[in-house]
Amino acid sequence: MSVTLNNLCVGAGTVSIGTDVGATVGAITITPEREMLLIQPEQVTGDVAGFVIKDGYVISFEHLEPTLTNFKQSWMCGDGTQTTPMTFGGQDTPSVHTDFAVYGTAPGNLLRTITFYRVIAVEPGDYTISRREGHKLGAKYRALFDLSKTEGANYGSIADVGTLPSNP
Repeated sequence: MSVTLNNLCVGAGTVSIGTDVGATVGAITITPEREMLLIQPEQVTGDVAGFVIKDGYVISFEHLEPTLTNFKQSWMCGDGTQTTPMTFGGQDTPSVHTDFAVYGTAPGNLLRTITFYRVIAVEPGDYTISRREGHKLGAKYRALFDLSKTEGANYGSIADVGTLPSNP
């Protein structure tokens, strides 16, 4: 099989949670998760059927810009409105964010947009202060099932459209 250079995707990605959250460092990772119930009747050595009993998606990345807004969203400290000083700890109901999108390159120099309808911060990210690498703030979100959407499209969508801007 020959390599089509136009299909290779290289370049930075960005994240938007309602608004652009600034630059990220390293990879933006989207991990599909699926739990299956496998059926294996007696006197059969293998599985004969399988059913999905749970699925979901986890999105993780590192903010290169540790603004107070990004801290609030990542550390589950309210709606993301930037205030000083920011207080944290003891919040038991993190905010549900809508309009969560990941942007990056797609084959053919197109813009790939992965949209999640609803997400929630599930794990406060590490905050790293480094002279060489700058400040980094980890973030981990879980996509939430949206019952208002049609079956098969309850988490989000992915599209390759338009031309890639110089800085997506």
